[in-house]
Amino acid sequence: MGSLEVSSHGLLVEIRRSLRIERVRRRMSQEEVGSLLGCSRKRISEFELGIADVSFKFVESYCSILGAAIEFVPSGGDSVDFPD
Repeated sequence: MGSLEVSSHGLLVEIRRSLRIERVRRRMSQEEVGSLLGCSRKRISEFELGIADVSFKFVESYCSILGAAIEFVPSGGDSVDFPD
């Protein structure tokens, strides 16, 4: 799977925003998250600001570090949870 286009992907915009809020809520620095992901603080900053292209695996790993999950909700309103 390739990189997601961060700047134009509405869903990823919401995911980035939510992950940043959760990171701050947990009082974790960008440096701490970067260290756990094996990347730089700058990379985390660029992701959160929407100026970096990232893989789905990156987003998935960031979610995992924060104990978060991505949930898709079909237009009918029923929630769909994907197994790990």
